[in-house]
Amino acid sequence: MTVLVTGHARPDVDSCISVIAVAEFLQKRGIEAIPVIAGKLTPEAAYLLARFRLAGPEEIASTAGHKVVLVDFASRVCAPAGIEKADIIGIIDHHEPGDLLPPETQKAVLHLVRSACSLRARWPE
Repeated sequence: MTVLVTGHARPDVDSCISVIAVAEFLQKRGIEAIPVIAGKLTPEAAYLLARFRLAGPEEIASTAGHKVVLVDFASRVCAPAGIEKADIIGIIDHHEPGDLLPPETQKAVLHLVRSACSLRARWPE
């Protein structure tokens, strides 16, 4: 099973770096996870990826038909195209709970902190 780890539709630094970190975390646990973005990177995010020689997330047009983990958002207004036809299996967010938190979601981590990256930093290896 391949899981797309996606940030919100306007991939800023937190969203971009968080999808990379969460995908790597899942990969280390044997889950085939691909970090993706659903829009053009902000100039700041593009700069940081280049500065630290990191491979950026793959840009996708739609999440429809995929298993997805949402990172840095949990509401439809921020969602990438096709989210209504995606299988949301997890949400990792630091904002208020949004309207994409269905009862059948397997796992949600919602903490009101400064960034989604800080949530990943707290997880044990």
